[in-house]
Amino acid sequence: MTTSWTPSSWRDHPAAQQPRWPDEAALDASLKTLGGMPPLVFAGEARKLTESLGQVAEGNALQTKHNSTHSIQRKRRPNKQG
Repeated sequence: MTTSWTPSSWRDHPAAQQPRWPDEAALDASLKTLGGMPPLVFAGEARKLTESLGQVAEGNALQTKHNSTHSIQRKRRPNKQG
């Protein structure tokens, strides 16, 4: 069963580890506030990461991690002389 994603589609899934929300109005107000804020990750950044990880999977790049920062660097090919 595949459905399309929407900003409220998460409500269709069970949330087994959620705290109790005693004030439904406060929850809805918070969700409305958060819904009006910019995304944490922009679509272009997500596409760039997907492309970069594809390069890693193909063996054309290396992924490194330093603290909370990830870096993907293309492998340098040796110069063919001859």
